[in-house]
Amino acid sequence: MSPGDPRFIRALYLAQNLFAGKWMIAISVVLLAGPLHYTDILHRVRELDVDVDRSGRRSVLHEAVLTRTLQRMVHDGLLSRDERPSAFAPSVVYALTPVATEALTAAVPVAEWAETYVEQACPNGATTPTSGSHLNGTPTPTPPLVSQYGIT
Repeated sequence: MSPGDPRFIRALYLAQNLFAGKWMIAISVVLLAGPLHYTDILHRVRELDVDVDRSGRRSVLHEAVLTRTLQRMVHDGLLSRDERPSAFAPSVVYALTPVATEALTAAVPVAEWAETYVEQACPNGATTPTSGSHLNGTPTPTPPLVSQYGIT
């Protein structure tokens, strides 16, 4: 598969949509350490220093959002949900499926590229490039993939 192949574009959009929820990546990363209960996932994601909006405020993962996100990830085959009876309420543990683990491993080069790109395109410490970003005082060139294939 190559960037000019229509399958390439469809596959990238499929991958993007699979992890499109705001908290899906953070949830996946905390589950890399192994299966966790709901409350453990909630606390560990909240401890991560990842989601800061443009105003500099940190977003907080709310319980209702975590519940919906976990349900979606289970439905999409990214997580397994193991429910076991116990003396009080059922004990539920979530774990990454092999597919999700493979996807995170495949995403490492993309994350490395993104980190390098942001460092170069956002020299003032911004987390995302803005329109007209410059590298060393010169306009940022249009990446070849964008100009060649019209990918934006």
